[in-house]
Amino acid sequence: REAIEAKRRENELAIRLEREKREAEKRLQKMEEDSRKQQEIRKAQAEDRRLELAALQKEQDRLDAEEEAERIRLETLRKEREEDARRMASAKNQLRKHSFAIIVGIDQYADPEIRPLEYAVADARLLRDSLVNTQTGLFASENVTLLVSGAQDTNLQPTMGNVLDKLVA
Repeated sequence: REAIEAKRRENELAIRLEREKREAEKRLQKMEEDSRKQQEIRKAQAEDRRLELAALQKEQDRLDAEEEAERIRLETLRKEREEDARRMASAKNQLRKHSFAIIVGIDQYADPEIRPLEYAVADARLLRDSLVNTQTGLFASENVTLLVSGAQDTNLQPTMGNVLDKLVA
C-alpha cells in the first residue's frame, strides 16, 4: 500500500512537473514573442527616426540651396547696382561737360510799362545753384551763365546783346 501511495505521489508530482514545464515553456515563448515584438518596434522606431532625419536633412539641403541662390541673386543685384551707379556717374559727368545754360532773371525792366518783379533775380540764382550743385546738379558751373538785372559787371546784365553773345560763345 505504501508503494502504491508513493507511486501515486510520484505520478502526481510528475504530472505537476509536466504542467509547470508546459507553463514555463509557454511563458518562455510569450517572453520570446514579446522580445521579438519589442525588437520589431525598436527597428520600426529606428527606421522612422532615420526617415525623419533624412527628410529633415533633405529640407535643410533645400533651404541651404535656396539661401545660396538668394545670396547669389543679392550679390548679382549689388554688382548690377554698383555698375549702374558707375554708368550713371559717367553719364552725369558727360552730361555735365556737354550741357550749357543761360539763366536770365529780371526784377526791373527798362520799359516802365512792364511791372517790376520781386523774386526773378533770386529765383534765377536759386536755379543756377540747383543746376551746378555738385551732388544733384547736371551742369558744370563754368557751363552756366547767370544774367540778372542789377549785375555790377555789364557783361552779366540781361541784355539782348549779352544773351546773343553767350549763345554764340
